[in-house]
Amino acid sequence: VRSHAQVDTDCGLERLEGVLAARAAHADRCRVEIVAFPQSGIVRDPGTADLLGAAIAAGADLIGGIDPCGLERDPVEHLDTVFALAERHQVGVDIHLHEAGDLGAFSFELIAERTSALSMQGKVTVSHAFALSSVGDARQRQLIELLATNDIALTTVAPGNTDPLPLGALRDAGVRL
Repeated sequence: VRSHAQVDTDCGLERLEGVLAARAAHADRCRVEIVAFPQSGIVRDPGTADLLGAAIAAGADLIGGIDPCGLERDPVEHLDTVFALAERHQVGVDIHLHEAGDLGAFSFELIAERTSALSMQGKVTVSHAFALSSVGDARQRQLIELLATNDIALTTVAPGNTDPLPLGALRDAGVRL
């Protein structure tokens, strides 16, 4: 099971501590990966980057990220921070990407660039990935190839009011889902 624990300057590590306690209480039942998740952003919430590092030291397994363009409005700083923390602590990355269309596609490209540059293939997950269902077919094929080439996994949710992910095309390309 992968769980996301909110880490920010409002709640500090309190929510992480709750998830760590639950993981310990149920260690005999399942394995739980914990994402230190910056729900309020990193750039928009100064001090959160330090808390994310502290969360890894406290027992979180992965560094999270969220909507580098739409929420943060500074995708380069946000993703550089996420990937630098992951590299420093030798952990994986899980980025919630609700951004649709070309904006989300741009974020995918930035994520793939960092994944490749830091040799983090197989250690990066993008959750939601709404952009894949909101771009044209040719662009979608390019993004799927980018995911496959960099071994970036996807985690999906019930789509609600968005189109479902192109599961067949993702499977055919070898993208982990």
